Amino acid sequence: MLPALEVVVPMGRKAQAGWAAYQETYAPKVHTLPTWHPSPRVFASRPAARQEILDVLRTAERILSGGAVSGA
Repeated sequence: MLPALEVVVPMGRKAQAGWAAYQETYAPKVHTLPTWHPSPRVFASRPAARQEILDVLRTAERILSGGAVSGA
């Protein structure tokens, strides 16, 4: 249904598990950049999570802009 899909950023374990089940069969060439769930509980227990989420989103932006993927 999304033939031009290039990048997916599943946020949180449940989203990551759901995407993994789908991706294997239907979207094996789509870049997957998993990251933390953006909940207050995550931010309270993992202060670095906010920056990690932003870094992942910037990586997705680079991929979509035709840039190189480093570390993903």
